[in-house]
Amino acid sequence: MVLSHSDEDNFMQEVKHLATKGAKTLAVKADVGNTEDVKHLIHQTISAFGRVDILVKNAAAVAIAGNIMEIPERDWDKFNECKL
Repeated sequence: MVLSHSDEDNFMQEVKHLATKGAKTLAVKADVGNTEDVKHLIHQTISAFGRVDILVKNAAAVAIAGNIMEIPERDWDKFNECKL
């Protein structure tokens, strides 16, 4: 399992927890809004595991808050422009 976050402190505790349960884990610091970071993340993943079986994108380049029906379209577009 590969976990990634732009802030290393945010995921290291979870990586350690999963390792205590016997999961083979890899932690890669990456900002998914940065193309080079994403390339590095993919390279590290393939180097460690040989392939990507499942990809879960649970990230965005910006954080927005509020009622989803009231978010300006430009903010929604910015939120979703992060592509992996």
